[in-house]
Amino acid sequence: MATGYQVKYTCNNQPSSRKKFVVFDLRDSNIDTLRYCLNNSTWKNVYDCTDINVKFQNLVQTLLIIMSRCIPARVVRLGRNDPPFITPLVRMLLNKRRILRRRGKIHEADTLAEKINVIIRSN
Repeated sequence: MATGYQVKYTCNNQPSSRKKFVVFDLRDSNIDTLRYCLNNSTWKNVYDCTDINVKFQNLVQTLLIIMSRCIPARVVRLGRNDPPFITPLVRMLLNKRRILRRRGKIHEADTLAEKINVIIRSN
């Protein structure tokens, strides 16, 4: 099942039993927004530089700024006691389901639970 999310591990400086992961939302709508922003950005700070190192730094900085504005990311923590089928994506969806249930949106939570079950079964 294609979910449209990508996971990146982030390093913790503090010793902890929980690992942090960043989950990027790479659904089509966010990618389209990224394409639009890249197309409409001014690349003047990249083109005007003559030094290749400064030009590269400006390019990377501009790309990171645009990506952080267009692609949402969430930090998910996994504990050492979590079973192996609990991936960062599944943990994020479980947290979302828990919030929906607390707010009384049981039907939406049940729909999300079905999606979570499909993801777990496919792993």
